[in-house]
Amino acid sequence: MNPEIKRVWVRALRSGRYKRAEGALRIDFQGEPHFCCLGVLCDLGEKKDWRERGDGTASYGSASSYLPKVVERLAAVPPKVQRRLATMNDEGATFAEIADYIEENL
Repeated sequence: MNPEIKRVWVRALRSGRYKRAEGALRIDFQGEPHFCCLGVLCDLGEKKDWRERGDGTASYGSASSYLPKVVERLAAVPPKVQRRLATMNDEGATFAEIADYIEENL
């Protein structure tokens, strides 16, 4: 993984700025965005790339569950790792626990 992006991502996950969601990169709940851990990584990029889907979720570019190819390549997060992180997120791991995993394994 790109070490600079890793550092910024881990810091963002631990910052408390992001509310956690499950099942999509971003879910708007009561007018406030909530993110999965992969959605946090996307949100560190171009904010204009978020696309409302009409069901309360948002995709980043054309991606709604995993990283779009441009972010995947830039950050160098392989699909297998994305699946692991999404599973951790959707099974209830906190952003701090996910940040620990990223630091130790990527």
